[in-house]
Amino acid sequence: MKAIGDENQTTNLPPTNPEIPINLTAIADYYLTFNCISTLYQAYTHGDFPMVGFIVMVYFGYLGLMYCINQLRALPPTHTSPKKDFLKSIIWVLATVILVGFALQFSTFVHPLVAVFVFAAAVSTSYFLFFLYFVHDCYPHQSANSCCIFRIISVKGMLCQL
Repeated sequence: MKAIGDENQTTNLPPTNPEIPINLTAIADYYLTFNCISTLYQAYTHGDFPMVGFIVMVYFGYLGLMYCINQLRALPPTHTSPKKDFLKSIIWVLATVILVGFALQFSTFVHPLVAVFVFAAAVSTSYFLFFLYFVHDCYPHQSANSCCIFRIISVKGMLCQL
């Protein structure tokens, strides 16, 4: 780029980074918090106290679940200790409680045959998590939230997702 009035002088613009990181985990947490607060308000104003308890249980269960998963990911892959087994147990219990809570809460709105399938999905997911953490003894090799970060790159005025 040439300056005005001087033909011999050139000015270089600093290179810009076209990537904009988007952390989907933070967006999901804010969205969940907003929805929980609005649902709590509506349930409380209508006197639906079981729904208030359910929403509080799911919200704090989710936060505890994410905390335990991040703590488990922070441990080295070859680390074997009671802490790792305890974290796996807590993850399994919290996920099972949340799944069964959803099955109980929403089974009242559907046909009994559909409710059986909802409970079957909750139980099979719980068995899968048990197998994953205790029988198969897997370790999440990715860093925390690595699968939840997208990068948007602008290419000559176009946006692309990676």
